[in-house]
Amino acid sequence: MKKLLLFLVFFNISCFKSSEVLLIRIKEIPKFTAPSDKALCVIIRTEGFSENISNIYLDTIFATATEENTVSAFLVSPGTHFIISKIDAKCGIKCNFVKEKVYFIKQNTWVVHVPTPMATIRTHADSLSLISAREMYEVMEKRREILSYVKPDRSIEIQNLDKEEFFEELDDYNDWAKENPHLANKHNEYQGF
Repeated sequence: MKKLLLFLVFFNISCFKSSEVLLIRIKEIPKFTAPSDKALCVIIRTEGFSENISNIYLDTIFATATEENTVSAFLVSPGTHFIISKIDAKCGIKCNFVKEKVYFIKQNTWVVHVPTPMATIRTHADSLSLISAREMYEVMEKRREILSYVKPDRSIEIQNLDKEEFFEELDDYNDWAKENPHLANKHNEYQGF
């Protein structure tokens, strides 16, 4: 009985949709410019699994979402913020945003198979990387036939990230930054475009 219950719990986790976000697809990708009082964060996701929407949070606040072959953007107040992506797992990147600048982030996703006593569970993971404007526009040019701009349907209320989840991911990032100071410094030095 315990094995059956364990299997059902894991089965439900692996079948649970990662998001209730509905995305509005716009074939024409806009020009990315930041207003005079804010920064603009642009995220591109070229791979992954179209059935898995990834919620993107600005600190704990839901900002946007991505899926395979999409670009999305959101405004950010100046200052240091933590951008978190959540599919099944979470990942984050810390950046100091400056007004009138555009910040480009590439999101990579992959499948993780987790063996358990009863079955192998399929889950999804991702990473976020700061990229240059040149890299962003090269990727967009290569994928222009299949890439779409997306924005979340704001008529549906999306839950913000739980503060406990936020601090857990921030702690993980800070641990990573201590182990990889040269890479963390690149995040701190990234000035946008």
